[in-house]
Order: sequence, then C-alpha cells, then structure tokens
Amino acid sequence: GPRADGTCAESVTFAPSAAGSSDGSFGCSTTAGTATVSASGTATTAGALPISPMAIDFGSVPAGNVATRSFTVSNTGGGPVTITKSKPPAGGVFAATTTLSEGAVIPAGATLTETVTFSPTVAGAATDGWDITADDGGGARTVALSGTGVGTSTTTRTTLSVGAGGGAGDEKRHNKEW
Repeated sequence: GPRADGTCAESVTFAPSAAGSSDGSFGCSTTAGTATVSASGTATTAGALPISPMAIDFGSVPAGNVATRSFTVSNTGGGPVTITKSKPPAGGVFAATTTLSEGAVIPAGATLTETVTFSPTVAGAATDGWDITADDGGGARTVALSGTGVGTSTTTRTTLSVGAGGGAGDEKRHNKEW
C-alpha cells in the first residue's frame, strides 16, 4: 500500500499449482498516481532421477579376467537434482571406474553413465551394490551387482614310463602340472 512519503511497497509471492508460465500485474495507488507493475514466472516440474538398469548381472567371468558393465542415471524432471549419497562398490571384486560424487548437481534432461568392473580372483558367486540417494524424493536406491567367477585352470598329474631297454630300473616317472 501507499506510504506517507508517497512511495508504494508491495510483497508478491509466486506459488504456482502446475508447471507452465504465468503472467500478471499488480498496482499501487499513491497521492502521486497509480503505478502498475507487470510480473511473470515459470514453474517447472521437480527433478526425477530414474536409474537403469537397477540390477546388473555380469554372468560367468573366468577368474583373473575383467568384465565391464554400465548403468545410467538420468534427470527426467524439469529441475536440477543433487546427489546426496553415492557409495560405489570398493575393495572387492566389483569396482567403479567412474565417479558419481556426493553434491553433484544433475541438470534437467541430463544423463550420466556410471561404469563398474567385475574382476573375480577365484571361482564362486559374488554380490555388491552401488548406493545412490538424491534430493528428488525418490529415496535410497541400490544398483545390485552380481556375477560368478569361474575356474580357469586345472592340475593334472601324468605318469610316463620311459625305458631304453625295457629292463627293470629303466623306468622314470615325470609329473607335469598344467
């Protein structure tokens, strides 16, 4: 409203109920006349962070070999999303080769690709996960990782008989490991 000194002060709040653009105006009358001020604003949808796939099966991988797989983190909403927790697998047979940092801001429409390796050292099943939380209201998410290390070598013992004259004592035994 008008002040004693002839100026006008108004407080305006933009509180949209749906995404889209809005235009409007407001006026203030003083002893010096009426002033009209135009205002506009644009509301967007909140950020949304789907992850695909949520489970990665590396299948059977020979011990001593490395397999690589990826997943995507996409912001399909209209506003930015901030990563509040990112705990990749570490210290085991699964390892992240990319970094999704806590505090990272993913703009609307952006997609990040995260990569994980599986390097089994022995035969057997293995599981782990990459924990991710963001400020999009989607809660904690875990990309489940699984794979099976399979054996790559065997040990075989072979006995050969070698004799020059076919007589007793001419036999030699040889053990060979592969």
